[in-house]
Amino acid sequence: MPSFCRSVLFSVAGFVTFAACAQDLQSDLQALQQSQQLTGLVVATVQGNSSRQFALGLAHSGTGQPLSVDSRVQVGSITKTLVALAVLRLVSTGRLDLDAPVQPLLPTLQLNNRWSARSSLRVRHLLDMSGGLPDLQMWHMFNRSHTAEQPLALALRPEQGPITLRSEPGTRFSYSNLSFSLAAMVLEAVTQERYESWADRELLQPLGMRDSSFTFRPSGTDPRLVWGHLDQGQPEADSPVAVRAAAHFTTTAADMIQLMRFLLGDGRLPGQADAQHFLGPDLMAGLGRASTTDAARAGLHTGYGLGLFTRDRHGAVALCHGGSVAGWRAHFCVDRVSQSGFFMGLNQDREDGLYLRIEERLVRHLGLAKPSPQGQPGPDRVGDRDWNGLYVPAPGRLQALALPDRLFGFWQLDLQTDRATLQQGFDPPRPLLPAGTGPTGAGLYRQADRQQATVALLRDAQGRPMLGSGYLTLRRVGFAEQALLWTSAVFGLLALVAVLPLAVWRRWRGDTGSLQQPAAWALLLLLLALALWAWDWRRLGEFTPATTLLLVASLLWPLAFALQGWLAWQHRHRWRGWWLDGGVALGGLQFCGLLLAFGWLPLLAWRL
Repeated sequence: MPSFCRSVLFSVAGFVTFAACAQDLQSDLQALQQSQQLTGLVVATVQGNSSRQFALGLAHSGTGQPLSVDSRVQVGSITKTLVALAVLRLVSTGRLDLDAPVQPLLPTLQLNNRWSARSSLRVRHLLDMSGGLPDLQMWHMFNRSHTAEQPLALALRPEQGPITLRSEPGTRFSYSNLSFSLAAMVLEAVTQERYESWADRELLQPLGMRDSSFTFRPSGTDPRLVWGHLDQGQPEADSPVAVRAAAHFTTTAADMIQLMRFLLGDGRLPGQADAQHFLGPDLMAGLGRASTTDAARAGLHTGYGLGLFTRDRHGAVALCHGGSVAGWRAHFCVDRVSQSGFFMGLNQDREDGLYLRIEERLVRHLGLAKPSPQGQPGPDRVGDRDWNGLYVPAPGRLQALALPDRLFGFWQLDLQTDRATLQQGFDPPRPLLPAGTGPTGAGLYRQADRQQATVALLRDAQGRPMLGSGYLTLRRVGFAEQALLWTSAVFGLLALVAVLPLAVWRRWRGDTGSLQQPAAWALLLLLLALALWAWDWRRLGEFTPATTLLLVASLLWPLAFALQGWLAWQHRHRWRGWWLDGGVALGGLQFCGLLLAFGWLPLLAWRL
């Protein structure tokens, strides 16, 4: 956007210029939508007293129905922001204490909290996602047995026993859909009403969001409710999920303008400057600000608080939230300094990062981007180099992905006299610049393309080095430990790759032991089970014949490797290549042990 567009937006003639700039934005995004074959896009912007909304593309790729500006779109995890506001409304009216312990409010909730003597799980922790709660599992999303009417508590699987908190409540941010399921359960316990009906009436109506709803509506039942689309543009109907309080909300561009205007204010409803605050000013000030985590106390301002992220991206620091479910992706941000914001809702869920380009264009259009502050490379303090080393998430977001997180999601910090870098996995290192010392004495560092500190050097209760950001806590691991993990994984994968070629080679040579390779048969059974399981990805988390076969195959797998190793040893005098069978068996067995340690064996898909 030309610089003169930004300079006159609030001038007397600003309305005309704003309209021209908005037209430039629409043209740019339309060219991007068409070139990238994006199914549909709804956009809304706010700047001062002006606002703009438009729609591009299709509501349904099959029928060719165009997307309209008043179409209702699914926004996924932006639901969390609205649920947080509903809970904060109860706090503002004195019906709920933000720092109240959760368990007295939900007496049937079972928690395994080893820090209970000093730290209870509180309502604030739910809205900050700092309670140590686990995130969703596959069965929460990919299970056709879920209904929009089922109790929220089913997402907790109470029949499986207490929920184990993975970190001390309040100390670490960890993204958790279950956190907002509990928040909605608290709302229902206080109001004695379904959260959908209460929040629709007591939150959305006062905010003027009359075309939005928490209530699930199946695709096709509402002509204004658009369909989602997958990577290649295939239409995808919305489905109920177990964590609907964290992922189900439909809205329009006009209603998101109403929400953005409220968030840009002081807690009063739009157009009611002399009225009583709808949300308390202290609660409004706390939106997007983590208040209790170790990273926040160390001096980091980016993070998550009361249903919003403080996000530093594309040269802008703003209050934001995004969301994605199968078929949809959405994002919105507001900047209180410039009194501006944007919303984008896509009815296609793609994994190629296209939405980041749209977001960057919106940031430029609103003039939010600022040049990154300059700084000198290298650590501020010599002692900071004690933190050099490898780090892994503590905790990681998804328990089912703990193994790939350890293998590929590690980080490496390297602080030297003349440079400082932070590297994620095998990505290029990111330059860091010193950002001073926080109130707790922790060293602070900033990624070179960010506006403020993004990393804090922390220590755990035992004095061991840790790294904190607003969105992740990392603990240091030894190089030897990580190398052993990689060696085990590589050795195991090589054994798996060798199983079938070895069996074919033996068969081709006419070896008498060619049929005595149970690992090959077990691997074929496992591959068949995986293929059947993945055939219908919408039922990945259900108890089906495919998931049952997967369980059986995963149980037979280690037994087959053990049997192959025993047969190789028993026939070592008859087979010249018995050591190949033995090596494959050994590699496969230790790989099974690795999978067992990370919860991947046996494969209970309906519990992942």
